Amino acid sequence: MKCFGFDKLADEVYAVEYDGVIMSTCVSIRQNADSAESWVFTKPEYRRRGLARLVVAAWAKNAIQNGIIPFYSHEIDNTTSAGLASKLELIPVFEEIGIEGVTG
Repeated sequence: MKCFGFDKLADEVYAVEYDGVIMSTCVSIRQNADSAESWVFTKPEYRRRGLARLVVAAWAKNAIQNGIIPFYSHEIDNTTSAGLASKLELIPVFEEIGIEGVTG
């Protein structure tokens, strides 16, 4: 999983591989005993084929089976990732907003 930089993130990696090529992967970027947050990456040449949906669904199913609440997060302006969340029928639970440059 070194090709995606996942080799130091997680022990378990969910991937779609074909003919020795890893096309899409999902891992827990943060996890504790109660919840886990996903990180997904699909190589640009394999995007828009439903591969990210497969790896995130497998990752989430495993988390749920182990009593862990899976979280999928994305930048608010990442419409591709938002589309994936919609296809997975995920329920939005919060929106995070950062404020920079405040002086007092």
